[in-house]
Formats: sequence, structure tokens, C-alpha cells
Amino acid sequence: MLTFKIMLLGLLMALLSSCTTHQSPRQNSAGTKFLFVTDDEKGVFRTVFDVMSETKRDKPIFDLDGPVRGYGLKWVVWLDRYDSYARVYRASGEAEDGKRYNGYYVEVSGSGTLILRGPALDKEIYDNVNAKLSSKYKKINVNSLDRKEYLLQRDRWRLNDKPSLRDGGSLNITIDNKLLKTDIPVEERLSKIEELRKNGAISDSEYLLIRKQILESL
Repeated sequence: MLTFKIMLLGLLMALLSSCTTHQSPRQNSAGTKFLFVTDDEKGVFRTVFDVMSETKRDKPIFDLDGPVRGYGLKWVVWLDRYDSYARVYRASGEAEDGKRYNGYYVEVSGSGTLILRGPALDKEIYDNVNAKLSSKYKKINVNSLDRKEYLLQRDRWRLNDKPSLRDGGSLNITIDNKLLKTDIPVEERLSKIEELRKNGAISDSEYLLIRKQILESL
């Protein structure tokens, strides 16, 4: 009976200590809203995915399945659990010069019982996403953010036309087979997958997996 009460008390404390975070250009402390001006929808999504992958390399990243696209990750530390989500929005906004711009912005939210490490992770994701997007696209301060439809329509809101390797799919399996043929010089195969990565045909994680398979075929 005492053990049950202790367990119940522990569960109650965990529930009471759970926290949620939400960071968005719509609600930032400076009071300014912003978006990244670009039509490179695929590039924006890939940047967000790469940031989340780099933040928690040991955790799988999954697609958010719904009308608002993005990525999520879940991690568990003992009895604590935390979920982080990065959602990508396409929007338009009017700048101070009166011109209207189209682009994208990202919101990061999280919830769980890791009351210190969880929010810190969300802030790291949010800051790194905005820093990387700023290095690629023009960042514009706007007076308002109006949601717009995505440019690309994908099966189950994925970036790729077919499920990628990280989803258990078989992305470019024909390319895989050709690149693994031992009669093709290794340098040529490695050069080819490097070209595919630069062109956005495969993600960084897929590039590393195929590269590993090529080297293991030696």
C-alpha cells in the first residue's frame, strides 16, 4: 500500500511539473514579426529537418502528419518524457515599406516533464533554425503574418514523392543498386551521391547511409 502511494505521488508530481513551450515570430518578445522570403519550399523544410537531426542525433525525426507540416522528435530520460515539434508555415506579410512579401516562418513547441532540458532543447532548435534560414534567405520584418497554401503537395506531407529511407521506404532504390555495383569505381559512386545531395535529390541522412553501403561493399 505504501509503495502504491509513493508511485501515485510520483506520478502526480510528474504531471504537476510538466511544462509546455511555444516560440513563434507571431509571439516574439520584441513584438516584431518576420518571415524568410523565398519560394524554395523544399530547401526550407530540409533546413528544419537537418537542424532537428543535428540537435538530437540519437533520436529519430518523424514527419508531422497533418495540414500543418513539419517535424517532431520524442525522447525519454528515465520516467521523464519530452516531445518537440517544429512546424513550417508558408505565409505573406506586409513590411514597413508597404510591400507584401511571400515566404516561410517556423514555430517550435514542446511539452513534457523535462522542465529544464526540454525547453532548452526547444530554444536551441528555434534559434538554430532561424539562424540557418537567415544565412540562406532574406529575413523581413512584417506587420502581420497571413497563412498561405504550400507550394508543393506531397504524399502524406513528406518532402519526397515517395517515403524516404528514414521512413522505412526505398527512396531511389534503383540508384542505390547502381551505386553499389562493384564494377563502377568507388570515386565515381561517391561523386555521384555527393552530386545527388547537393541537388537535393537525397537528404544528408540518406547520403550518409548510401555512402556507408558503398564503402562496406569494397
